[in-house]
Amino acid sequence: MSSLAERLRDVEQAERVLRAADLALTFSRAEAQAPSLTHAARVWSVPVALEQAAARAARVVAARLGLQRLPEIRWVRGRPGDPRGQLTPEGVVLLHAGMTPTEVPEVVAHELRHVWQAQHGIPGDEADAAAFARELRGLA
Repeated sequence: MSSLAERLRDVEQAERVLRAADLALTFSRAEAQAPSLTHAARVWSVPVALEQAAARAARVVAARLGLQRLPEIRWVRGRPGDPRGQLTPEGVVLLHAGMTPTEVPEVVAHELRHVWQAQHGIPGDEADAAAFARELRGLA
């Protein structure tokens, strides 16, 4: 017979699986309704100023949020009207290569807030991510 602690671990694991499935469904619904960068071609090289702005912002924001790992950041060539950033269901941050270095920190903060939301089982909350990014404007 298994102990109460083992049963509790099993329940907690099941809850994590359900939260992850719910988050994936939330991403699927959001992608079906919103403009997306997932169609955009990956860019293998961007100006150094963009790379540096993204790396610095990611370090500052991740520390502020208590993220254990920085997500992978990929640069993509979007079309006019595409979002400036997006978090994929796999946890990769896509950044629009057409941004300026001054735009990058706020977009990185917004997307890393989505990473934090996902790690805490919170469905993507755009208002929260936008408010967090505005709060950190100028710190990264």
